[in-house]
Amino acid sequence: MLLWLASAMAAPSDELAAWVRTECSAASVEVLALGVPEPLPEGTWHFAGLPCRSGPQIRVRVVHEGVEVLNRVARPLLDVQVDALVVTSPAAVGDAVAYGPGTVAIERLQGQPAGEGAWRARRSLKVGDPLTSANVEPLPDALRGSGVDLVASRGPLSVHAAGTLLVDGRVGERVRAQNHATKVSVSGILIDPLTVAVD
Repeated sequence: MLLWLASAMAAPSDELAAWVRTECSAASVEVLALGVPEPLPEGTWHFAGLPCRSGPQIRVRVVHEGVEVLNRVARPLLDVQVDALVVTSPAAVGDAVAYGPGTVAIERLQGQPAGEGAWRARRSLKVGDPLTSANVEPLPDALRGSGVDLVASRGPLSVHAAGTLLVDGRVGERVRAQNHATKVSVSGILIDPLTVAVD
């Protein structure tokens, strides 16, 4: 929570927008309603609070010629746009997600922002949806139904069998697979996208 001193010469909504832009590292801010009753007092405007959320409450103080003429909590109506990675083509649940740079309303950022990487949709996504942990998850290294080499090793002896993954998996994770020859389900560690080390 930082304090912002606004110049008496600038419009209060412009100063509020500049403060919010700094506080939220926003690409753009539009003040749709200041949240302070008219007429607006003259003086130096001071803002404090946490504006980077939906429906923010902000402490507004106005000092004119050394006298405090306004001190109240305001609920400004803000359109705060931030730079983020966004979906560039629609994706159904489980599909790989195409993305690129864009801007998005700050209240649409549910979950943690997702960075560069291979992602798949947790839910149906449309163009412009933000890349966040609520919308995407890491794309697995191997998909359910993929053919894998099942390897069981004991000392210097290794036995190989063809199998099929029963679950999506990432390298280093425990997965389940079915042995083609015996139709038995086995578990093991996904060593690479094509190999499971069976327990």
